Amino acid sequence: MRIVERWLLGRLRHRVFYSLAEVNAAIGELLADLNDRRVLRRVNRTRRQLFEEIDRPVLKPLLMAFQKRV
Repeated sequence: MRIVERWLLGRLRHRVFYSLAEVNAAIGELLADLNDRRVLRRVNRTRRQLFEEIDRPVLKPLLMAFQKRV
């Protein structure tokens, strides 16, 4: 997480934002680039591809009791 945080802040540090929506949109664009387009050298896949192959198949639904509290 710290690597991603620093990368995001480094890319956004010279920009001026006038609303929270602008900041969120800029972060969303950068995260899309990071997750969907940048290929990780060691595994020759994107972060999104790794998530879909490894993490998504083992995800389980949230408990109903927890969902009702939120």
